[in-house]
Amino acid sequence: MLNNKPCPQKEGHHRESWVAVAAWLEAKREIVGIRKDLARAAASRPGEGRRQAVEGLRRRLHLLEARLAGSCRGAAARGETVPGNALCREHELDPLERDVVETLFALQYGPVGPEGTPAPTLREVVALVGASDQVIADQCLSRLLPSRRNRLVSSHLIRFDAGDQAQYCNNPTLNLTLDAAHHFATGTTLEEDEDEQEQPKARSTPAPDVAAALAREEVFLPGPTMTGLNFAWARLMNGPVLDRWGVTRGHAPKHLALLFYGPPGTGKSLTAGCLARALGKGLERVCCPDILDMFVGQSEKNIQRSFTRAEHDDALLVFDEADVILGRRGAIHRASDRYANAIVNTVLTALDRFRGAVVFTSNHVESLDPAAANRISLKVEFPAPDAELRARIWRAKLPPETPRSQQVDFAALGRDYLLTGRQIASAVLIAVAAAAARIGTQGDDARVEMADLAAAAESEAGGPGSEDRPRQIGFSAPGRAEGGC
Repeated sequence: MLNNKPCPQKEGHHRESWVAVAAWLEAKREIVGIRKDLARAAASRPGEGRRQAVEGLRRRLHLLEARLAGSCRGAAARGETVPGNALCREHELDPLERDVVETLFALQYGPVGPEGTPAPTLREVVALVGASDQVIADQCLSRLLPSRRNRLVSSHLIRFDAGDQAQYCNNPTLNLTLDAAHHFATGTTLEEDEDEQEQPKARSTPAPDVAAALAREEVFLPGPTMTGLNFAWARLMNGPVLDRWGVTRGHAPKHLALLFYGPPGTGKSLTAGCLARALGKGLERVCCPDILDMFVGQSEKNIQRSFTRAEHDDALLVFDEADVILGRRGAIHRASDRYANAIVNTVLTALDRFRGAVVFTSNHVESLDPAAANRISLKVEFPAPDAELRARIWRAKLPPETPRSQQVDFAALGRDYLLTGRQIASAVLIAVAAAAARIGTQGDDARVEMADLAAAAESEAGGPGSEDRPRQIGFSAPGRAEGGC
């Protein structure tokens, strides 16, 4: 989730940054739209009409790309902020990787069509980036394949999401991480983002309790979830006492395995990172692309290395999207079944030998293998936030230094829009960008209006009960909670 701390730059820098982002997004969305039309035209029935349509779209695409490139060069020469320059320079992205990141940003933080778009899949991104050149499309596909060699994944710029292993292996969806989006737009990174910080810069003394640690980082969770975390905290902090009292002798497990489960965007991974920092431990975070490998036996070795590193460094081990690697085992009908079963077996064996703490996060707890669920010491549910929690998150994500209208009503936003914490962070980003785009006409009077936040919330909501649906990216059909105005 986006950190609400102001970035350490001169006053007014972010306002200027968001003006540049708004102008850049408008141009990039038009390019993405042309690429979609070009991909559809190229896939149509061969003939003279198709050839003329493809050539016309290619000319239009090259013109728009050249115009945007020229605008960016001019802005850079004037010392102005150019979206993506700082991110690409820091990570040394080549033109193809930059195009992938730019395309994902345009899809994730703005409308491409009147109906909005869901999270793009791997094949859709490849089709958009390589719309005008099959060679580029082939290169893009080979570079984006989920593996530890994917630089965009290993740099925590993008992540793959899928509801099950078959979908993950065949055509996973892609998301730009929030830290990468913030870095892309403002030129600065989030200091304590859970997706990027694999180890704290310095080991700190443990916090007095888990509630204080979460409050310090402005993580808001419901009462039952806090009760489960208090149990986990007591177990983590009182290991020597349990040893002295004899309950860990014999066949008792030497590890503590926690399962954080619930809908996407409810703070599971964020809480795991906060927990590690509160304990004064390092954080060994493992995402599925860091484990699954195309070479036989390499995935199993990656799993073993993760457990070994965490135990050696006394770090909190976190497996995000655990349902992908701990899915229910079954009969072997094809090679992929044998591969999936081997992955689960390896994780369970490594867990039995592990001496430390591990957190598994999952959006699909019902799909976990029974043997894996049986090894979980404590299961903590992260439900979608209620209206009061949503209002607190809205307030935290829009800090006092952000210029906003007095009509902004956080209670109404929390009551009317059924959003998760991650969706609220994305909505705030969209609303602030919209407000910043008005600086050219309103000057210093430009500020975030209630209408900006409401429009962004509607684009994220997608209708009543949206917290139970997969997260929508970009603008979608308006929707409010029942009784919303």
